[in-house]
Amino acid sequence: MLNVLLQINKPYLPLVSGELSFNNGVIIVASSFILVFWICVSLLQMAYGVAIMMGALSPFLSVKIVMNVMKIWSLKKMMMKKKMNAKNINE
Repeated sequence: MLNVLLQINKPYLPLVSGELSFNNGVIIVASSFILVFWICVSLLQMAYGVAIMMGALSPFLSVKIVMNVMKIWSLKKMMMKKKMNAKNINE
């Protein structure tokens, strides 16, 4: 019934008009989702990189200390996660 409603309201869409199969539509949507996800991840990484660079270039000693402590803390946390994952996989 939903397909009939879509054909009535939007017959110009390729999936509804029959130009694309349902499987092709699923592939297009999934690949678009993956592409958008990785674009967002790369933008987030760039934002974190800019924040680290701005902190490193700051003339204030307190900002530099906080930035370095947070980098060390996050690296330790990441290493602990890897150790826990390796330990769970080996068991």
